[in-house]
Amino acid sequence: MFPKIYYFSVIRNKKIILGVEHGGLSFKDFMYQNIIIGVEYGGLPFKDFMYQNPNLSYRDMKILFYNLIKAFHTLKEKKIVHNDISPINILIESPEKVKIIDFEISFECINEYKDSNFPVYWPSYLASELYISPELMTWQRIRNIIGFIRYDPFKSDIFSLGLCFLDILGIDIKGLNIFGINYDIHIMEMLTISYDYIAKDSLRKISYRLLREKLQNTIDERIEKNPYNYLNDTLRKMLEVDIVNRATIDEIYKDAKYHVGIFD
Repeated sequence: MFPKIYYFSVIRNKKIILGVEHGGLSFKDFMYQNIIIGVEYGGLPFKDFMYQNPNLSYRDMKILFYNLIKAFHTLKEKKIVHNDISPINILIESPEKVKIIDFEISFECINEYKDSNFPVYWPSYLASELYISPELMTWQRIRNIIGFIRYDPFKSDIFSLGLCFLDILGIDIKGLNIFGINYDIHIMEMLTISYDYIAKDSLRKISYRLLREKLQNTIDERIEKNPYNYLNDTLRKMLEVDIVNRATIDEIYKDAKYHVGIFD
């Protein structure tokens, strides 16, 4: 029996379900055009679905990837940051039916920025540490000192989604969001003062480049273990350590559409 969930259903050409259980955003916050509220039975958690379908075909994985990215792209269009992406918060009934649940720490994000001038946010400590981005992992370790950081929460979600894909494929993701505890101070300056303060300083940028390359090389080695290797380039864009160079959900959605033959 599938777990019972409360959900918000976006009515489009195909139905995408954006679910929420035990709490979440108020109904008022989700009162957008074409969204309804209801109850239904969901699918299996992402990992469980893959355990039961260990030989998922290339075609089905392309469809699954497309529908999952489409769901998160819909969230971005509604300016909603999930903020706690993990395999347990993604339910799969079939490659065509993907559901996102648990919006307990989600928030509406209307801030805009240019280049690397990231807005200030006060992150939540409740997100699953194994799947958060490197910038949020750094903040987790210094949050008793600094309560805010400058970052792009949508790009942070993209990194989390990339880690989820590696994880459900049985690839070890431990340590893929950690620069190294001895270097928190350097990354903290980037996240609290400004990105350019580190990345464009003649001396500091050398240290940052070495830190970034060390973590990125480890990530890239794990990506190469992906059996669905046609997704590797897209996963590499999602798991870019540098937040400025990391892909946006729009760019990943374009890749996902390409994989299923949609070229608009």
